[in-house]
Amino acid sequence: MRTALTAIIGIMLLSMTSCDKGDIEIRKMTRGDGIWSIESIKYDTFDVSGTNVVSTYTWSNVGELTFFSSPTTNALYDHHLVVAAIFDTSGAELNNPGDVYYDGDRMHFGEDPDANHNFPDFLEGTWTVLEDKRREKVLTFHEVTLAGVLSVKRTMTLKQ
Repeated sequence: MRTALTAIIGIMLLSMTSCDKGDIEIRKMTRGDGIWSIESIKYDTFDVSGTNVVSTYTWSNVGELTFFSSPTTNALYDHHLVVAAIFDTSGAELNNPGDVYYDGDRMHFGEDPDANHNFPDFLEGTWTVLEDKRREKVLTFHEVTLAGVLSVKRTMTLKQ
């Protein structure tokens, strides 16, 4: 009996350690239908010193991100498929496939090299996760000048 209990505990520990943080976090994003609404992206533009906000703009009803847990070689490195459905000014939906890496602390969006579409430039890059709730994520991205001065800070709110 004791040997069986030890074996069960050992198997449980092994299965817990075989899933890394990236696998766990992408499962959270693909939960349900995997669709997350981009509720808004707020743009704070800074002056040349990078310390004072000179303008703020919020883009609402941006579109949706659909996350897929993909069984590809890239998935071994925690890179999975994401499709950005972005609404243009007429309300039409433009679908752009891409690549996402997510580990709970940062989310990197990149272009899928096999896709014929360009992934939206305003999403590409590594975003820092500010809030990580079950049905809401708040991410931020900092654009800097060649001199290393903050020029634009984007804050994106995702909701499921």
